[in-house]
Amino acid sequence: KSVLRKLRIDPDRGSRSLLIITTSDVADEVLTNIRENNYAGYHAEGSTFDLTTIRPIREGYTFLGWSKTKLAVITNQNTFNAARSSLITKMTMPSTASTVFAVWAKNPTVTFIGAEGEALSSQKISFGSKAIAPYTPLRTGYTFVDWDQSFSAVYSDITVKSLWQPNSYRISFQSQGGSGEMPDQQLLYGTATPLCFNRYERSGYLFAGWN
Repeated sequence: KSVLRKLRIDPDRGSRSLLIITTSDVADEVLTNIRENNYAGYHAEGSTFDLTTIRPIREGYTFLGWSKTKLAVITNQNTFNAARSSLITKMTMPSTASTVFAVWAKNPTVTFIGAEGEALSSQKISFGSKAIAPYTPLRTGYTFVDWDQSFSAVYSDITVKSLWQPNSYRISFQSQGGSGEMPDQQLLYGTATPLCFNRYERSGYLFAGWN
């Protein structure tokens, strides 16, 4: 007869009511009820228990998987990369009672900022997922170019700022009764630029300036 060993599954404040338990083909497996803080089952020593069907839910966090050691909450990509090697999907029962711990990542907030520093959108998204850009902002005299950083895979709180390019406007010069030719001039919005020197001539008049 197989020797049964206890496996405790600690959801670490995850919702116990949403745990999904499936039994294996081990004839001697005995499963107890879900308890307040954990699920505990007895499995044959040397048998393999599939952990992928047990997915607790915790508000504000993303469940990453299970670990044989208790890990701190993951809050950025560096700690996520460091924790990857600890994640397991199956548990082969050792000769002693064991515990596996839920590994959680804190869901990040992505804030989109407009030209004047105003918040266009603030989104709480799943760890490592993509944020959705808000409507394309408008700004008088400028064309929206892009956002200042990627938000296709977000692992920690970020602030995304809008990038702008000033519009270029063509200025034409009118002679107002004078003669000669002057080329057009390109000016950037918001940039103080001296106007071209007058090339028109008008008999009996002195050039006073542009209006």
